[in-house]
Order: sequence, then C-alpha cells, then structure tokens
Amino acid sequence: MYICKCLSKINYPLYTMETTSRICIACHKKLRGRADKRYCDERCRNAYNNNRNLLERPIKDINYILRRNRKILENELNKKSAQRKTTRSRLARLGFSFTYFTHFFSIDGNTWHFTYEYGYRAGDNDEILLVKQQDENW
Repeated sequence: MYICKCLSKINYPLYTMETTSRICIACHKKLRGRADKRYCDERCRNAYNNNRNLLERPIKDINYILRRNRKILENELNKKSAQRKTTRSRLARLGFSFTYFTHFFSIDGNTWHFTYEYGYRAGDNDEILLVKQQDENW
C-alpha cells in the first residue's frame, strides 16, 4: 500500500464538540458544536428570524402605504402641468390614505401635505389641489 508523503506531513487539527460559553441567541441555552454556531437548531433559528421580522413589519407596512400614495398622486397629476384639481372622494376610491404623508408645509395659511415630491391641499368642499414639488426650497 502506497501512502503519499505530502499528506503525512499535514497536521489536521482535532475538533471537539465541547460545551463552551457560547449561547443560542434565540433560547439562551449553551451551544455545542461548531465555533460559528448561533442557534440550537432550526426551530430556534426560525423563531429568532420570525421575531425580528415581526418588529420590522410596521415599518414595511407604512412604506407600502407611502409608495401607494405617491403612485396615486403621480397618476392623478397631469404630466403636462405642475398642478391639477381632483376630489377627495376620487383619491379615496383609488386607495389613497390621507393619514400618511412624508412632510408638510404651511404657506399663507394653507397646509400642503406631501408624499415625497407629490403634494396636495384641501380646497373648498371635496376639492383637492395636487402639485409636484419642483425644488427643495418650495
């Protein structure tokens, strides 16, 4: 039997499965095994990631609403002009949420609510005036 001399010179480290001071980040039990192990098992890994995603869910929901509002304002705004009139009921029918906006300005007693660069202000009765912000100093 032939043994390669180059392999016999390599010293392979022995890995042991000893308990260390490392703990599972989900259930806080002591871990055994690989040095980079973070969870006891798949159940702990899934539980940890589900809890983490649950905390981020409200932010994702709000961003979804803001993006939808922006798209509705963009579609309603006439591309050829800087401002256009529509009705509050039409925007509500399209799924626009009036409670979510990114910022607002008060100019001459009128409050303009903006969703990113698209804004609106309430007019008389059911009327809504739509605008697109042209610059940062508007």
